[in-house]
Amino acid sequence: MTDMQQLINPQPYHSCVFSQLTKLHNDNVSSAFNSTAINTISAEQTKPLNKNCSLNERLYEATARIKILIAKLSMHMEQEWRSNLFRQIDFLHTPEDWQEEDAPANTESFANFLKALLDIKPHLLPGLGLTYEGNIIAAWTTGKDRLTLEFLPNGHVQWVMSICAENEAERLGGKVAVSRLRERLSNNDLQRWFVHDSRNATTESA
Repeated sequence: MTDMQQLINPQPYHSCVFSQLTKLHNDNVSSAFNSTAINTISAEQTKPLNKNCSLNERLYEATARIKILIAKLSMHMEQEWRSNLFRQIDFLHTPEDWQEEDAPANTESFANFLKALLDIKPHLLPGLGLTYEGNIIAAWTTGKDRLTLEFLPNGHVQWVMSICAENEAERLGGKVAVSRLRERLSNNDLQRWFVHDSRNATTESA
């Protein structure tokens, strides 16, 4: 589901709901991240899943590949982040929610998601979803506003920002290289999405 129109007017993703945002209150939680551990992904991790295997076996293999990728960053990642990402991947690959033709999470897509996290260093982890092609969707929500990112395997990101102004939703979006995502989003108030604000928390819990 890589078509920008589908992102602007989203259809249901494979996982019907995004798991809840994780709010991290430690301002230094991301400062030790280092992206060198994910610059190279082994051929074993990116080879196509064996379609002759059962659905459960394919989901297990895809989950293992993603968790290995996360584990490479274990010394640079807070335990809360690592545990949350593990839980979200387990949730996305729940066998009961799958159809045979759907694709599990793409390792290269997830690697690009991690690269973006390392670069942006958000204080909030996003809710995660999957497209039917296996691309990672990350979503940050502030009140009625929403930022949605689709991480493509080729190193690019499709982004859509929906902002509610005067009871109308204003939408803008585009496509950018992962390496330029932070720069692009900086033009649209980066901290709005990635820094925890107690005022937002009050609004969301109301």
